[in-house]
Amino acid sequence: MRQLKYNRELYSKTALIKAAYNFTDRAYLHLDADKSYYYVSISTKDGQPVYKITASAEKLKQDVDNKYEDNF
Repeated sequence: MRQLKYNRELYSKTALIKAAYNFTDRAYLHLDADKSYYYVSISTKDGQPVYKITASAEKLKQDVDNKYEDNF
């Protein structure tokens, strides 16, 4: 299992849920939060290495960040 954390000031709850939904075919995801961060715990369904799913999630995050920067 791998856990990622995202700053609540940068990402909306809706964006996090939509992004997590993209990985439900490959992994089980648990979403949690505290006052400052969202936490996403990832474990695979089919034995695929978690790092591949994590890399996909990080790429999605970078794509979103790049689109945000392009707007300013």
